[in-house]
Amino acid sequence: MVLYDLVVIGGGSGGISCVREGLKYKLRVALVDYGEGLGGTCVNTGCVPKKLMHEAANLNNLEYSRYGFDIKSKFNWKKLITNIQN
Repeated sequence: MVLYDLVVIGGGSGGISCVREGLKYKLRVALVDYGEGLGGTCVNTGCVPKKLMHEAANLNNLEYSRYGFDIKSKFNWKKLITNIQN
């Protein structure tokens, strides 16, 4: 008895893409992942959170004032972390 036509190990961008392709062909697909959840390292702890923190740090950078932005607000560390984790 065959339960799955395709078993994908790892829920990063490549794994999720592979699952989607399998579903297009009406395959019975299983995805096996561990750790922080779907999306892989880049989404959960790597590139994406790093870029969000970098952009948040740049918002109060004086360099933006030359483009006409005048941002004078308080920084909320807890809100930034919550939004990145979400």
